[in-house]
Amino acid sequence: MAAASTPMEEVESATPHWLFAEPVERLGGVIAAANSIEELAAASRAMRALAQGLLAHDVGARPVCELLSQLNDRLTGRMLQLLSAGQQLDLGRACWLAFGSHGRSEQTLLTDQDNGLVFESSQPERDRARWLDLARRVNDGLATCGYATCKGQVMAGNPACCLTVAEWSRRFAGWIERGGPEELLKACIYFDLRPVAGGRDLAQPLIELVTREPGRVPRFVKQMADNALGNPVPLSWLGATETRKLAGRRVFDLKHHGTMVFVDAARLYGLAFGIAPGSTRRRLQAIAPRLRAPAHESEAWVRAFEYLQLLRLQTQAREPADAANPNLIDVLSLNDIDRRMLNEALRVAQRLQQRMQLDYRR
Repeated sequence: MAAASTPMEEVESATPHWLFAEPVERLGGVIAAANSIEELAAASRAMRALAQGLLAHDVGARPVCELLSQLNDRLTGRMLQLLSAGQQLDLGRACWLAFGSHGRSEQTLLTDQDNGLVFESSQPERDRARWLDLARRVNDGLATCGYATCKGQVMAGNPACCLTVAEWSRRFAGWIERGGPEELLKACIYFDLRPVAGGRDLAQPLIELVTREPGRVPRFVKQMADNALGNPVPLSWLGATETRKLAGRRVFDLKHHGTMVFVDAARLYGLAFGIAPGSTRRRLQAIAPRLRAPAHESEAWVRAFEYLQLLRLQTQAREPADAANPNLIDVLSLNDIDRRMLNEALRVAQRLQQRMQLDYRR
């Protein structure tokens, strides 16, 4: 039986090999040989330059996002090694966790940190301080490398995000049980999780919990559905894309009103059906047979999501309409074809939300 491909191999196989196989290996070598945060920051800048080059060669959103996510994994792993040196910390007894877009392997060019740490200890309160110290220094190092700190403090250096397996499990189970607005918001971030570096087996109980437990609590799933449907697709009753005016431009938020619709729907059904966390594409493909969606419908979900994701990347690679929000695009700057494709992608998103309404609001 052939060995399963690694995420990096899947990225490379999705894109013409000559475009970036050599640069990726070169960057991987640079990251592995880095001996300082400054060297890792230089590698991070090179990662973004490589991604921009791929976009210039019309490479699609999925391979570019996966490339950024997987190289960030390598960078984070090397940073953990560097910053833990001399501390007598066994990295096999802890695992760095990625949440949110990084957890889904959907990082874009401009992104902030969503991470945590799970550690193994018979005396958590004794050992937590040492892991927290390391985590905070890694968070600071990642900020130096261009990954902004999370405004909501979803970072391993926050004591609430530096926990044992048992503590994380109680926290996750509590959110599912309570299901209040704050818990639903946290579930949307933390339940998209993936191990990045260290003792990866420590993440497995958490992955199994978020795969198994939400579907056993219909109330929680219904609340997640209501939460997702609270962000309706901005199409007018005539079917036109609704925009808002900003400094004389007609702008549209490609993340909040675009890709997030598909991300939320894929997560909702994934949790309801007991599908393990993964990328939005993989979740959509996994839920399609459960929903008895015909191939042309489920393929449209994936194509629409990845088109919106590509527009996000292209906008970030150029100049967003608003420096404070890298996901705003000036709709009037799009050519006629792209404007029509944006509108059609939103129609697909709207039909997906209509399916959610039938399933959870009848």
